Amino acid sequence: MSSASPATDAVASAGRFQGGPHQQADISFGTILRRAVLAGLLAGATAAVYVGLVAEDSIDAAIAIEEAAAAADHDADHDAGQSADSGGATQHHGDEALFTRGQQVVGGLVAAVIFGLVIGVVFATVYAAIRHRITVGSETGRMLLLASAAYLVTAVLPALKYPANPPAVGDPDTVNERTLLYFGFLAVAIIGAFAVGMLYVRLAARLDRSAAVVVAGAAALVGTAVLLTVWPSGGDLVADDFPAQLLWDFRLESLATLTIIWTTFALAMGWMSRTRSAVRSAS
Repeated sequence: MSSASPATDAVASAGRFQGGPHQQADISFGTILRRAVLAGLLAGATAAVYVGLVAEDSIDAAIAIEEAAAAADHDADHDAGQSADSGGATQHHGDEALFTRGQQVVGGLVAAVIFGLVIGVVFATVYAAIRHRITVGSETGRMLLLASAAYLVTAVLPALKYPANPPAVGDPDTVNERTLLYFGFLAVAIIGAFAVGMLYVRLAARLDRSAAVVVAGAAALVGTAVLLTVWPSGGDLVADDFPAQLLWDFRLESLATLTIIWTTFALAMGWMSRTRSAVRSAS
C-alpha cells in the first residue's frame, strides 16, 4: 500500500503540469543553455544566409543612393568655388568608408550569427528563471510560448514604432538620440511584458484560466497602444525623393530577418526538447 496520500498525489501532478518542483528537476540550466546556444547559432546562421541572398540587394541600392548624394554635394561645393586639389579633395577623402563593401557584408553576416548566440544565452537565462511560472503543460510548450512573446516584444513592437531605415535615410546628427529612444522603448516593452505575465499568473491563481487570459491580453493591448502613442518617435524623417519601394522592401526584409531568427530558434528549441522527451519515454 502506498504511503502517499491523495492530496500529495494531486500536488505532485499539479507540479508536473504547471512546471513546479517535480518538473523543474527534470532539466538543468546547463541543458537549457546548451540547447539555447545551439539553437541561437543555427538561427543566426539561417538569418545570415537570408541576408546574404536577399536583403543585401536593398542595402546595396540604398548605399548607391547615399554615395550619389554625397558625390552631388561634393560637386556642388566644388562649383561654389572650393578647390578640388585642396579643401574639396580633402573633404571627399575624409568621407571614405573605413571598411570596404565586402568587409561590411562579411561583418553583417557574422553579426547575425553573434546576435543569434546572444539570443540563446539571454533566452536560456530568462527561461530558467521563470519556467516554473509558465503554466503550459509541456517543456516544449513553455519554450515556444516564451520565444513567441520575445519575438513580439523585441522584434514586432519596435518595428511598429521605429521601422528600420536603410543607410541613406536618417540624420547623422540624431543617431545618439534615436538610439537612446529605441533602447528605452525596448526596455519599457520588456518590463511591460513581464508585468503582463505576472498579472496572468496572479489572475490564474484566482480565476478561471480563460478569464485570466482575456484580462491579461486586454492589459497587453492597452499597454501596447499607450506605449506606441506616448513614446517619442525621434523625428527620423524620410526624404521625399527616397524611393518608396526600396524603403518598404528594406523594412520588410529587416523584420523578416528577425522573424527568421526567432522562428528558427523556437523550432530548434522545441525540436531538441521533444527529441529528449521522446528518448526518455522510450527508455
